[in-house]
Amino acid sequence: MILTEKQYVDIDPSVASTLWFASRCSVRVWNRLVEHREAAKKQKEPSGYATQKKLLPGWKKDDIRLKQPSSQQLQEVVKEFHGAWKSFFKKRNNGDTDCRPPSFRSTRCFFSMHYPQRYNSFEIEGSMLTLAFGKNRKEWLTIPLRDHDYSNVKTVRLCFDDLLKQFFVCLHREEVEVRPKTEGLRLYFDPGCKTTLTGIGSNGQIYEYDINPLRQLNMSSYKFIDELTSRRDKKRKNSWQWRRLNKRVAKLWRKVKYRTKAYLHTLANRIFASHPNLSEIHIGDWKKQETLADTGISFVNKRINRAVQNNNPLKMLVNILSYKGQLRHGVSMKEFDEQGSTRTCSQCSYIHKGGVSPAVRLFTCPECGFTYPRDWQSGLNFLRQFESAVWIGLEGNYPSRSVRKRLAPFSLKAQRTISTASFALAS
Repeated sequence: MILTEKQYVDIDPSVASTLWFASRCSVRVWNRLVEHREAAKKQKEPSGYATQKKLLPGWKKDDIRLKQPSSQQLQEVVKEFHGAWKSFFKKRNNGDTDCRPPSFRSTRCFFSMHYPQRYNSFEIEGSMLTLAFGKNRKEWLTIPLRDHDYSNVKTVRLCFDDLLKQFFVCLHREEVEVRPKTEGLRLYFDPGCKTTLTGIGSNGQIYEYDINPLRQLNMSSYKFIDELTSRRDKKRKNSWQWRRLNKRVAKLWRKVKYRTKAYLHTLANRIFASHPNLSEIHIGDWKKQETLADTGISFVNKRINRAVQNNNPLKMLVNILSYKGQLRHGVSMKEFDEQGSTRTCSQCSYIHKGGVSPAVRLFTCPECGFTYPRDWQSGLNFLRQFESAVWIGLEGNYPSRSVRKRLAPFSLKAQRTISTASFALAS
């Protein structure tokens, strides 16, 4: 498994100046790729990855400045450009009409540089990182890192934080996974908007994991962001007042991001700590696109989508559970089709034709009269489908209480700690 460690670094001013020069060279290559693709489209000529990669030697002859950065670094620019095009086509094919193809970039913004091969484009000796630049290794750029073991680092990406005005490196390292467990507790979860994860275990116990305290805290930040954005948009763009408000908005977005990561990582750790014998997690294949509001009023749609989509980081929690389980606990994560589990009665298999509204929290079957909490009813269907032996063993003695995990909102002191130590959250 490949994990990424983010680490802010202190760089010598001369090295920083050279890195900015290499960034401008990458931007020139990117903009030339955009020009070539537009021209090739008009003339109906090939403009694929292999075609544009062959153009680099000729561009270096035309512009001698392109000879100084590493060849692999410029080749990664071509690869990233075509990756952006693939992403554009994928979004457009999925119905996203607002997506735009890759366009020209400005040299005022730092171009994140990728170094893909150890010993060829970068090297780490002790706590010193050297990046390829110039004609030979004597001209390579040296960057100090924290004291750590970097023997398993595979690739390096160098970036610049515009908000803090500081460089940072992303070290992609290979980690050994724990051997998967073959026996133990199996959990089946139904993801939702009201309660994030509601499920049932192979032991017949109901479990609920809720992130509403986080959502409430983030919603207050969203309202403040809207207020500052409204004030900013009334100022002349790029004036000192506009830049001051824009910086405050960027800091608030970063605060929400780090707070969310810290909360979800803590919740995932608690889930694994409370189930030491856990072997498998099965979760319904919930998709954000299917929860988009369509009321016909853009303002109302925006408010609903923010509450349901933007402020419900369910996929992020699933990803965290997946990699933590595989890496450290030997727990496998699997997705399954949970469509229809809420509207189907677990006793007589009656299906509500119009579905059950999310506002209705108590499921009632008009056919047999069975009444049970809505989300727990989905869990009974999971047992009936995947754990027939457990389902038969219940004999109607369904659980009446749930184990619910909620975290208290972070204090202001904790939030300051989160913002200064964000690079360690993934651990």
